[in-house]
Amino acid sequence: MSAISGTRTIAPRPRASAAAQELFALAARLGGTVSGEHGIGLVKRGALSLQAAEPVLRLQEDIKRVFDPKGLLNPVKKVARPARGE
Repeated sequence: MSAISGTRTIAPRPRASAAAQELFALAARLGGTVSGEHGIGLVKRGALSLQAAEPVLRLQEDIKRVFDPKGLLNPVKKVARPARGE
């Protein structure tokens, strides 16, 4: 069961998603972080850009490509950028 959506699906409800984005923005404004002990997942995808500069995001993507050139490890989860259409 998803704590964000209240359902068994991975897609958050629009209101829950908007609330999460507001929370991530507030955390970044207060000097906190959007990542936690489990890193960046589907809900937090794209939020890391609130606290990390573009060169840092590119470096993270480059490092991931070195260790996962085929993109098999946690596809779409460990990426700091929002997926297309988000």
